[in-house]
This record gives sequence, structure tokens and C-alpha cells, in this order.
Amino acid sequence: MHVDFGLKHPAFYLLMYGTDRPGRRPPAARAAREHLMTFLDRAADGRLRVPPALAAHLTLAAVAGVTLSLIGAPESDRDPEVSTRMREALIDTLTTDAGPAPDATLATRALALDATLSDADPATVPLRPVETALLRDWLRQLAH
Repeated sequence: MHVDFGLKHPAFYLLMYGTDRPGRRPPAARAAREHLMTFLDRAADGRLRVPPALAAHLTLAAVAGVTLSLIGAPESDRDPEVSTRMREALIDTLTTDAGPAPDATLATRALALDATLSDADPATVPLRPVETALLRDWLRQLAH
């Protein structure tokens, strides 16, 4: 869907996702990242091998890279398998095979708890904000 949109509307895609200013992400790219983070925070519950923020960064880099690469290639040289293979490689790299298992690894459980804390109403967490931040930092370290 993302790649298809870019190929059908290359100039618009470049406006939405390209930038010539380091450190500045175009508004459309920011919005796409926010939507992706919402999905990945839910998926982190035992399914991600990496923290959601890293999964989002890798996913957006992959889809933008594939799209820009295909936009820059002559139509006759565009390999339709590139997008599919990148998607499958990304899924294999970022996700586990199944939902949380009773013998889930420490890293998987740490990611799941970090995602839960991220979504929790601070009023329901019996820790001070600084303690929650420290716990989330430790959980991210355990996930690596």
C-alpha cells in the first residue's frame, strides 16, 4: 500500500517523506510514525523482538527506502519482488513466531511490560514518575 502509493504519486511521495534538512521530518512522515507507533505498542505485547520505537524506525526506513529506490528506477527495471521480500525480511527480523508463551524470554517479557507501562494511566501506576522512567529504562536494557 505504502510503496504502491509512492509509485503512483512519486512527486507527492517525495514531498511527504523526503527532506533535505537533517533532523527535520516532514509532517506526513511524523503522522505515519505516530500511527505506526500506536500499532507497534500493541504488538509489543510479546510479539516484538525489539522495542517499538526501534521497530518503527526500521519499518519506516525499509518502506521509504524501497519506495524511493523503486521511484528512482526505470519502470522496466523495477523488480516487483523487492517490496515483498523487504516486508518479509522485516517481519522476520522484528517479530516472534507467536504470541507470548508461558516460557517467554526475559527480553520478550520486558518489552511487553514496557509497552504496558507506556499505555497505562500514570494515576494507576503505584510508582512516582521518576521511578516509572527508571523502570522503563531498565526494561529496555533487559530487552536487548
